[in-house]
Amino acid sequence: MPTVLSIRPLPTYNTLLHGHYGLETCVIRGIITIQHSATLLSSKPLRVASLNVAFRGQSWCIYPTESLETAKRTHLFLYRSVDVLTEMETIPCGNKVELPFEIVFPSDPDPDALPPPPPGVNPSPHLLPPSMAFLGTSGADHPYQGHIDYEVIATLTEPPTLFAAGKVHTATATIPLKVYDPRLLPTLLHPDFRRWRSAPGAVPVEYDVEVGAIAMGPGDPLRFAYRVVVANEAARKGVRLKRISLCLREHHVVGEQRCQGTVYNPYDPIEKRGDRIKGSTELFRWEGNEILPTTTDGEFELASIQRRTSTRRRNTSSTTSDKALPRPGYLTRGGDGLYAESEITLRIPELGSFSPTTAKPPLPPPVPENSAPLPAHIEVRHTLQVAIEFIGADKLVMESVCVLSSVSQTDIAALLDTDAEVVPGLDYEKVVGKEVWVPEYSRWDAVVERVRRLGLEEWNVVRAVVCGDTGDTPDRKSEDVMKALNGMLEVGRVSESGSDSDSCESDAISDACESHEGSPPDYQVGFGLFEVT
Repeated sequence: MPTVLSIRPLPTYNTLLHGHYGLETCVIRGIITIQHSATLLSSKPLRVASLNVAFRGQSWCIYPTESLETAKRTHLFLYRSVDVLTEMETIPCGNKVELPFEIVFPSDPDPDALPPPPPGVNPSPHLLPPSMAFLGTSGADHPYQGHIDYEVIATLTEPPTLFAAGKVHTATATIPLKVYDPRLLPTLLHPDFRRWRSAPGAVPVEYDVEVGAIAMGPGDPLRFAYRVVVANEAARKGVRLKRISLCLREHHVVGEQRCQGTVYNPYDPIEKRGDRIKGSTELFRWEGNEILPTTTDGEFELASIQRRTSTRRRNTSSTTSDKALPRPGYLTRGGDGLYAESEITLRIPELGSFSPTTAKPPLPPPVPENSAPLPAHIEVRHTLQVAIEFIGADKLVMESVCVLSSVSQTDIAALLDTDAEVVPGLDYEKVVGKEVWVPEYSRWDAVVERVRRLGLEEWNVVRAVVCGDTGDTPDRKSEDVMKALNGMLEVGRVSESGSDSDSCESDAISDACESHEGSPPDYQVGFGLFEVT
C-alpha cells in the first residue's frame, strides 16, 4: 500500500470550518493523517521534507466565446497557508501519523473605511461570496457553467534523490461556505414583501398582488397573494381572466472581469474589458388557471365543471368604488374569469438547487501583467415575476429583484438560540415587526386576581351581596359595581387609567357591600375583595 495522505475534522466535529462567517472570525481546524505502508518493491521508511496546508478560495467559469470556442477563466481571490512540518522527518513503515493544523480566516475590513453600501437589500460587497455551482445555456444552445469553491489542500513533499525530484503527495477537502451577512439578517428574520396595486376602479382590470419575501434562504416560505377583478365595462366586451403565474428566475453573468489600473498604481487610467455572456434559468414556476372549462360541439362531462355556489362576490367588479380593496389573500374565489382571489405559500429550493445572490462588484482589480488572461467574473441575480394573462386584453407582467441567501431563517434562529452573542444588534421593528408581536404590559392588581379566581357559587354570593337578597331591582350604585366586576372577569385586569381610579373602584365595591345589612354572616367583606371564611 503506498503512502496515503488525508484530511479530516477534529474529533466530535463534522466540519473543518469553525465559526459563522460574516459574524465572527472563522478558523479552519483539522487533522492531517499520514499512513505509510511497505510495498512489494520497497519497504523503506517515508522521509518527509515538508508538509504544507493551504486554504484556497477560487472562482472559475467555462463559457463559449464569440468564435464559439470554449474558454476557461479562473480567479484566485483567497489563499492562506501554514507549514505543519519544516524539518526532515522519517516515518517507519506501517506507522500512522496524525498532525493537527489551524488556518485563520482573513479578518473583515473596517466598516468605517469602506465606501457606503448600495441602496436596497443587497449582500455586503466586502464579504467573501458563498460556495456555489451552476449550469446554464446562453443564446442558441451555448452551455456555460460557473463555480465558487473553497478547498483545503495538504501537500507532502519528499526530499529529492540523485536522479529524480522529490515525490509530492496531495489531499484535498472541500468546504461549503455559508455567509451570515449582517445586512440580510433583519430582512431574513422579518421578511419584507413587494406589492403592486392598480388604481381603484381601474379599467380593464383592477388588481392587487403581494409577493414576499424580498430576501429568502433555502427552504424559506414565499407568500403569493393576489386579487384580480375585471371591470364591468371590460367584461361586457368579453375580457376574461385566463391565467396567473409566479416565477422565480436566476440570472447569470459569466466571463472576464473589467480590470483597471496596475498593481503599482491603481489610479492608472489603463482599462481592459473582457468577454461576458448572460443566461437565465427558472428555479420554479407556479400557475393557476382561472377560466372555467369550455365545451366543444355541445358535449361536456359533468365531472369537469365544478358546481359553485356564491363563488362571485357581489359588487366585486364594480368600477365606481373610490376606496381601494383590502389586502389580498383573505378569500379564495375565482373560476368565472371575472374575479379571482387566492393566497398560496411556496418554498424556496434547498441549497444546491440554486446559487446564492452575489454582491455588486466592488472596485475593479488591476490589469494582469505580461498579457495574462483576465480573471473570471461570476455574477448571480434573482427576480420574482408575476404574469396575469387575459382573454381579450394584454398580459400584465410585474417583476421585482429579490435576494437568495445561503442561510435560511432556520439557520439564523438556531444561531440565536445557541450563540446569540455573536449576532449584532438588530432593528427591533425589522426583526419583531410592527404588527406581528408587540407585548402589552399592564400593572398587576391583587383585586383582579382574586376576582378572577372566584368560582360560580362564590360569584353568586357576591352578586347576592351587591344586589341584595330581597329580589328587588338593584340601584344605580349596585349596577356600577357589578359592571366593574364583570369587566374584571372579561379582560382579567383593571383599567390602565391609574392607581387612583383603581382604588376608587375597589372602594365602591367595598362600600356597596358594607351598605347591605343583610349580607350572609358566612362571608366576610374585605377592602375591594371577597373572601370565603
